[in-house]
Amino acid sequence: MKFKVGDKVRIRKDLKEGHEYKYYVNDSMEKLAGKCVEILEADSDSYQVAGSKSSWSEDMFEKLVKPTREELLKMPIGTIIKTDLDEDNIFVKVGENDFCNDDCDHITDDEINEDLSLDYCGDKIIEIQEPTYLTIYRVETEVKEMTIAEIEKELGYPIKVVKEEE
Repeated sequence: MKFKVGDKVRIRKDLKEGHEYKYYVNDSMEKLAGKCVEILEADSDSYQVAGSKSSWSEDMFEKLVKPTREELLKMPIGTIIKTDLDEDNIFVKVGENDFCNDDCDHITDDEINEDLSLDYCGDKIIEIQEPTYLTIYRVETEVKEMTIAEIEKELGYPIKVVKEEE
């Protein structure tokens, strides 16, 4: 057996309903694709994971590899880290090198050590979750001044300027 009870694994991102590994993939299993789960039960040829009643085979999982400090800091805004603090232990990446929890406590890049321990009360990072959505970065652009003729040329058709109603 490759995994044991208590191991954290990631469900394969390419897991699709209808495909068969050792077990058939159903729609509830596909919904967990890419998510990190804990192994709850393990026997000679199947696993049970948190959040599912289905039987899983080891080829449906990817072993979680602990990222380096540098890889953590390159993860997108929205990445969640969980620390071993007793409370207020979930921090979300809110800036390039800044994580914040609900109490507005911050962990900055200079407080994260190479082994992912923290200079923040001597704690350590115990779980990392990358966002499952695309992060959209907004870039501020300079206001461009144009005449009506320039706007019409840019759009490719004539325009009429009207006053906005309040």
